[in-house]
Amino acid sequence: MIRRTFGTVLMLLGVVALGGCQTPPPTPGAGRVMTYNLEWLSEDASSGRIQNYKKIIASVNPSVAAVQEVQSKKALEQIFDPAQWSLAILDDPKEFQEVALAVKRPYVIEDYDTLFKDAMLDEAFPGGRDVLRVVVKAPTGGRISFYVVHMKSRRGGRAATDFQREMAAGILASYMRSRKDERQVLLGDFNDTPDDVSVNILETGDLLAAGGRPSGVPSRHLVNLMEPLYDLDFATQGVDEVFDGKTAPTGKVEGSKEENERWRGKVYDFRTEAKVHATMLDLILVSPALAGAKAQIYSSIDCYQGSRSRVRVNDDGTVDYTEKGT
Repeated sequence: MIRRTFGTVLMLLGVVALGGCQTPPPTPGAGRVMTYNLEWLSEDASSGRIQNYKKIIASVNPSVAAVQEVQSKKALEQIFDPAQWSLAILDDPKEFQEVALAVKRPYVIEDYDTLFKDAMLDEAFPGGRDVLRVVVKAPTGGRISFYVVHMKSRRGGRAATDFQREMAAGILASYMRSRKDERQVLLGDFNDTPDDVSVNILETGDLLAAGGRPSGVPSRHLVNLMEPLYDLDFATQGVDEVFDGKTAPTGKVEGSKEENERWRGKVYDFRTEAKVHATMLDLILVSPALAGAKAQIYSSIDCYQGSRSRVRVNDDGTVDYTEKGT
C-alpha cells in the first residue's frame, strides 16, 4: 500500500515550464506549470500550514497550478488570493478530495468542467476522482487544455487496484485523442509511475499497452516529461523518510525506480516487503506540440518542515480534521 501521511506537504512538486525555461523566473512569454497534492486541505487549515504552502508556491512561481485533495473553493482561497488567481473547481459540498486548477492573471480560464459524471464510470473514477478539464488562454492568445487527475490510490494493494487506474486511463486517453489539434497538458497525482500500464496507455493511446518502457517506441499521444527524472531515481512520494531533519533531500532516492518495477503486477505488502518506500506518483504529460518543455522537481527545505496533520474518514463519507498540523 502506498499513501502519503495525511496533511503533510507533498514533498516534491512536478514543475514544468512550457517554454523550456528554468526556475527562477519564467522567460517572457512562457508559462510555468506545477502539480501539487495539498493532502486533505480543509477550510480551516492552520495558519502555519497556509503560510508554508504560500511560501512554496511563491518559490516555484507558477502561472498555472494543478492541485489535488482540496475540500472546497473556500479552502483553496486560503492559499491562492482571489485578487491574483482564478480558480477552476467543481466545489461539491459532499466531496472532500477535489481536484482544482489555479490560474494566475493575466492567464485566463475560459471554460472548465469534469468529464465523466455518469455513475457507470464510478469504478474508474471513484468518489470525487473525476477528471477536471480546464481551457486556459495565455496572455499571448494561445490556448491550452489542462486535464487534472487524481487516480485511484493503491490502498488495498497495488495489484488489486491496477485495473481501476488502467480503466480510467483508457477512458481518458480515448477522450483526449478525440480532441484533435488541441494543445494538452495532463497532470496530477496518478498513483502510478511513468512506466506502469495506466501511464503507458495515456502516452500511446493503446488500450492494450503493457508495463515497462519498450525501446524505440515513441509516445504517439502524450509525452511524459517525468521519465528522465524517474530514470535517475527521483521520487515525489516517500522522500520525507530520508529527511534527516536538517538538510533537504535532493529528491533522488536510490533504487526507487527499480523497486517499483520489481513489484509491478504482484501482490505484496508495501510497508513490510518493499525495500524502498519512495516512488514517483505525480506526473506531467504534454501533447507533442509542447514536448520541448522540461520538468523539474522542487525539493527545497521548506517542503519538509512542519508538523503532521491527521484526518478521520467516517462511514458516511464525511471527514473530520482531527489534528491540524503545519
